[in-house]
Amino acid sequence: VAKEDSCAVGLAVVNFYLSLYGSREQGRIIALIVIDEHRRRGIGKKLIQEALSAARRRGTREVEAGINEDDTTTFELCRRFGFEPKVLLCYRFGEEEQD
Repeated sequence: VAKEDSCAVGLAVVNFYLSLYGSREQGRIIALIVIDEHRRRGIGKKLIQEALSAARRRGTREVEAGINEDDTTTFELCRRFGFEPKVLLCYRFGEEEQD
């Protein structure tokens, strides 16, 4: 959680899990949120740095970031940290399929 004046202004959520590639954990940043009024102040950068530091301390093998394809700002921020594009396919159930 990123705070300014004791108010939360940003959040990064990392999910750690064991993978099929070995006994070392992998991480996935599943949320990276900065309140609109607080963007462009380096908060997202600090949140990613903290997420990667936590993963490094755990001995994590790899960290992925799940980013909405329309979110070019977050995509470019992650690219600056060395994240590389990788195909991740998602299937969404429609309302009509919930029977």
